[in-house]
Amino acid sequence: MGTRYQCVIVEINDDETPRDHKAEERDKWRALGATKQAGIRCKEPTFWAFLVEEMNCCAWSEAEAAEAVRDICRVASRADLDKPGHSLERVRWFDLDNQYQAWRIRENG
Repeated sequence: MGTRYQCVIVEINDDETPRDHKAEERDKWRALGATKQAGIRCKEPTFWAFLVEEMNCCAWSEAEAAEAVRDICRVASRADLDKPGHSLERVRWFDLDNQYQAWRIRENG
């Protein structure tokens, strides 16, 4: 074999550090807060499937997913997730969302 060459293109920031798009997406997601995150997730049919398959919930629509999230997080409203004094409920939401993301990775291999 002769000489081989490989070229890699990496997007860099102004300070010439590699740009991490996944980290930027995670930061944007976290900045939304638990209430908005839950609202977005409850609109996703894949989240409904997760709730049915993994959490044994009846969640075949956005409304049923919202009810399941309220039950799992033990709140009267998803808006409570970002209110002061609801840190345990917020932790429950983040745990549920992390389980969902792990499930999606497993399902999509």
